[in-house]
Amino acid sequence: MKIISLPSSFFCLTYPLLSLFLGCIACFFSLTPAIAETLVFSKPVNCIADKECIIQQYVDLDPSSATLDYKCGQQTYDGHKGTDFRLVNARIYEKGVEVIASAPGTVLRIRDGIADKILKSKEEVALVKGKECGNGVVVDHGDGWISQYCHLKKNSIIVKPGQTVLRGEKLGLVGLSGRTGMPHVHLSIRHNNDVVDPFSGVKLNSTEEIKSCKFTSTPLMDDETLRSFPYQSSQIMEVGFTTRALKNVVRETKYDREALTRFSDYILLYARVANFLKGDQMRLFLTGPDGYRSEQFWGPLKRNKARYIAYLGKKRRLEKWPAGTYEGVVTIQRKTKIIHKREIVLNLK
Repeated sequence: MKIISLPSSFFCLTYPLLSLFLGCIACFFSLTPAIAETLVFSKPVNCIADKECIIQQYVDLDPSSATLDYKCGQQTYDGHKGTDFRLVNARIYEKGVEVIASAPGTVLRIRDGIADKILKSKEEVALVKGKECGNGVVVDHGDGWISQYCHLKKNSIIVKPGQTVLRGEKLGLVGLSGRTGMPHVHLSIRHNNDVVDPFSGVKLNSTEEIKSCKFTSTPLMDDETLRSFPYQSSQIMEVGFTTRALKNVVRETKYDREALTRFSDYILLYARVANFLKGDQMRLFLTGPDGYRSEQFWGPLKRNKARYIAYLGKKRRLEKWPAGTYEGVVTIQRKTKIIHKREIVLNLK
């Protein structure tokens, strides 16, 4: 019986592999660095792409200190060995979003009981050393294929070791456990203990082909996932009105529970962007009753930003805000072309 050992961030345990018959014969070809085979994976989270969830980071294919995602971009960080499917705002996180099996298999092991918390200091990070994955599930798909799901919500895991799961079957809920700064599930795919990028089929065992971006791409993700999560940069995650400015990390878990009124101290239009690309520019434009008009530009950005938040608005000077319609428009411009646009309306009576 074969024994595997995963790194500390992958539970730091060894466990016998459970054999699983998938109902088909996998065909493996010796491609370097890509792999061709019949096992197909699906998205690991039950959410609506773009509206409820996006991909924040991909696998880092570059073995050096440099970074490279599967599109030869920078939507990753050094040593990142999975794909992060993140929720776009705190309201969606709070309602509860299912983490689901990306392919049929047998549960190898689980870990639960770690608190959900965004880590803000080196001391807090040190407390989860060896448990960076947080609450998680490892699933064996047979023939050396394993998937791992990290950062699940405390006490949400409903599967047990040895249990057979189907594609799309619930494993738990998206959480904030382990080393994380946003509500998301980190999906890691391994074949014979080597990390594989599911969007290209590339194993992390090559050098020149990856650095030169001349690798053969054979995605392991199914067509629906590839269509739903196209590669994007400078994505507008959320646009809204608020009475107070909060840092991006706070907006990950908190949202305004009180509706804006004519007596609110501030009316602020805000926009939250993921993977804000170097050179891109964001514009916020706000109009309101009595000819009110305000706009501001951010950028062109000097370097890539994984997360970015911007506010536009003003403090109430009168007894109350004028009644009527307040309209906000947010655009992302790349060179001379608008690539993303969101609009929002606030009616005050």
